[in-house]
Amino acid sequence: MERYLQVALVDNKAELVEERIKAIKADPQQTVSFNRFILSLITSYRGNRIPVSNIVSSSLLALQHQSLTLNATFYNKIADLFNDDMELGAQLLNFELALVFDEVLSRCNERDRDGIIGRYIGLLHTQGKVTESVSTEYAQALLNELVEHKDWAWHQKRRSQ
Repeated sequence: MERYLQVALVDNKAELVEERIKAIKADPQQTVSFNRFILSLITSYRGNRIPVSNIVSSSLLALQHQSLTLNATFYNKIADLFNDDMELGAQLLNFELALVFDEVLSRCNERDRDGIIGRYIGLLHTQGKVTESVSTEYAQALLNELVEHKDWAWHQKRRSQ
């Protein structure tokens, strides 16, 4: 894959990434190459939160806009990052809820999905008090997503008991 795409991903230039994904989408072989490329890029930046966050954000947004789905390994890798406080777990609030729910949680493995749902629930409630770091608007949007995907939240609650 090209350096242009790498720079666009690392710099969180979703529009530029989307332009490239439009071209990739037309050729399934390029989709396979892109999948490998992005997984490799994430691995190479692991431990550097800002570039990893940018790569994840811009790629998910561009993939969503182009209605392109990568293989399960990609979504499981993203879910692993969201479940790791040393990676993106501590930044979960910075990601658009609908993007995480629609693009990642709907495609990752059940164990990772349960972990992320648990993290979201934890954002809303800590030791009997609603956390102050979550705005009312964000909390309402999160509750709406949890209600919309109540089977995931219910499954996560049963596993934690």
